[in-house]
Amino acid sequence: MTPPVATTFDGQFLEPVDRTSMSLEEVIAFDRWKLDACEHPEMDLVVERIGNWAEYGMVKDFIGASTADLPVLRAELPSSNGGTTPWTRSLIALGELDQLVASQPFFEILELVDLGTGRVVRETGHFGSEFINEQGDVLIHFDETHLCVSVGGATVFRSTRFQQRLSADVESAFDLIDVYGASVTLGSPICGPLIGRDDEDGLEVPPTEFEVRPARFGVENIEWRLGALSRLFRASVDSRNPVVWC
Repeated sequence: MTPPVATTFDGQFLEPVDRTSMSLEEVIAFDRWKLDACEHPEMDLVVERIGNWAEYGMVKDFIGASTADLPVLRAELPSSNGGTTPWTRSLIALGELDQLVASQPFFEILELVDLGTGRVVRETGHFGSEFINEQGDVLIHFDETHLCVSVGGATVFRSTRFQQRLSADVESAFDLIDVYGASVTLGSPICGPLIGRDDEDGLEVPPTEFEVRPARFGVENIEWRLGALSRLFRASVDSRNPVVWC
């Protein structure tokens, strides 16, 4: 489509030769032309959200862990807002995304599983975080293949399989009890579902049983984030416009 005013292309953007001398009607006509001329559903822009900084960091971590040669992805994905990637580099990045998936990088993690439902209620995360939560001076965390409770830096409970139930000795408290009978009392449950008494029937909710299991956190777990990147790079190539990181 032919633009309604004289334009110039600086290698990245198509703009009027002199927008400051244009009338309001000409500005409106040109901006409408840009919207109608672009094939993308987001008009002159293709907008993709990859995630928050932690989620975006996952993508960079997998790129770093990959055995594939990914020089453009490693160089072009920014560490802060700002910067652009020209469409020629986007074209190479598309191929590197395929190489990243094919190389199947992964991280070993731990999961805390509710055995009653099979639900994963906590996990270490791909970056190896061992922290679960903190209750005053009590720290609940993963240690190697176990869940641990530490008080003042000393470990007082360590287990791979245990129950969490309402304490019989301390009101509004909760006990963790392992298969050998070792226990520790906490002021609140380590994670849901919350345990308490059924006021209507006067019955206690059954104890919840947990198990710590090793698991694999692979590149397939960030598939939708890689899809967002792929769509950005593809739009850049199709439109010959740069990716603008913000």
